[in-house]
Amino acid sequence: MAENQTILTHMSFKGGSSKTCLNLNFIHQFCFNYPDKKVLFIDADPQSNASVFLLGEEVIQSDIYTLKDGLESNVGLDKLIIKSPLDKFKNLDIIASNIDMVTLELILNTKAGKEYTLLNYLTDDKNLDVLSEYDLIVFDLNPAISVLNTNVFICCTDIIPIINYGCYSTLTGYDLLVKTYGDIKKALRIDKEDIRKPVITKFEKQENNKIKMWLECADQKGILGNTFKQTMRKSVHYENSILYNEPISEYVKVKERKIKTDITNEMTELINEYIDENLITI
Repeated sequence: MAENQTILTHMSFKGGSSKTCLNLNFIHQFCFNYPDKKVLFIDADPQSNASVFLLGEEVIQSDIYTLKDGLESNVGLDKLIIKSPLDKFKNLDIIASNIDMVTLELILNTKAGKEYTLLNYLTDDKNLDVLSEYDLIVFDLNPAISVLNTNVFICCTDIIPIINYGCYSTLTGYDLLVKTYGDIKKALRIDKEDIRKPVITKFEKQENNKIKMWLECADQKGILGNTFKQTMRKSVHYENSILYNEPISEYVKVKERKIKTDITNEMTELINEYIDENLITI
């Protein structure tokens, strides 16, 4: 992979954790803040939710190339990439997902060295030069322990867990991610430190008995004080901003929407933390 290139995913083994919402808000804000940086977003989730938000519902039944075509039929990476499909983000390219991705897991299970299929594909001579053009690559994944997700993890420089504020199952999911991927790396003899501290999503400024108990549990697990400082607040505006394919900082400023909120700079602050901790090079 290219020097100073970041390949990351925000990950949870629990559905509904705001994983896709965070990924999309993150790339929108990053592309807006740094228009000179090239970004590749790869939808590796067969549910294709991110692709639908970015490109419209018709993408699900379309005949576009997906990651499956690359890994099954060795279609070149340049053919998978949709160049600058969004006028607002000329520096954003996309590899979309559609219904064809459903069978990729079965295909990967038939391959020798199946966990390295994606890495071998991306580092092939004909694909590496294309990949090296990008400063930031972000994968969107489904919340599963799968061969495909293992392939993506192996390629990532940074895996950032997601924990929902007040949700016990995401605490369990965090433990599961750390343990399972740790076991996979041990079995495959992979020596790289790539799981970062978690991001808290769906944060609410409230305190009740349920939250107090959750905070105690999170503290016992050593999570409190070991997360990124910037949270992603529970707000419908995050969901609405991706419907408009706008960075949250600009979406909330439109006067006609009459939005009163203090989440305007949250994504920028999170990006700044990633930069400060050398996850992303600017």
